[in-house]
Amino acid sequence: MKLLKTVTIALTLIAPVCYAEVIASMDNQSGGKIVLTNETCTRDGKEYPSLTRAYTYNGTGLNIEGCYYIEDDTALIGWLNPDGSTSRNRYKLENFTVKQKQKQKPSTKYGT
Repeated sequence: MKLLKTVTIALTLIAPVCYAEVIASMDNQSGGKIVLTNETCTRDGKEYPSLTRAYTYNGTGLNIEGCYYIEDDTALIGWLNPDGSTSRNRYKLENFTVKQKQKQKPSTKYGT
């Protein structure tokens, strides 16, 4: 099961997309969630193609941005803290819930 979750998250990250999408999340200790997206990480207008955007929020709505990559069955996230400092934390992939993609209705050329 752990391997399947790791593979699912990894495959979701490499799938081509046109917009940012939440791929997995887990509860955090402050009443919110840690969220992994498939969006390329951007800091101060510079893109980091080898990193992907993450964010976390607490029960009061405080939001913290981060960048992550997958390594050794973990998500290694670099957080940009509200005070301007940075920190790095590892989270086991088995603790994340993978968001299931919604099946889209097949479309036709003219929407009929």
